[in-house]
Amino acid sequence: MKDIQRTFSKKIEAYGKEIGEAAIESRSRETFRSEWTRVFRVNRAFALKVGELTGIGEDVFFLYIDDV
Repeated sequence: MKDIQRTFSKKIEAYGKEIGEAAIESRSRETFRSEWTRVFRVNRAFALKVGELTGIGEDVFFLYIDDV
């Protein structure tokens, strides 16, 4: 194992760095996705409430936001 580490030390270091960067990007993507899901749920709940109050139900999703 030591021979492999000595022979390929630069590659091991480079791959380790790439894996670290990929992990950071993956966490960032998941954080963004979670936040987007929360916002989407709030917008959907708002639209459903508007549909309920106006009597148009789920047809509210066919309207532009200005019409809502």
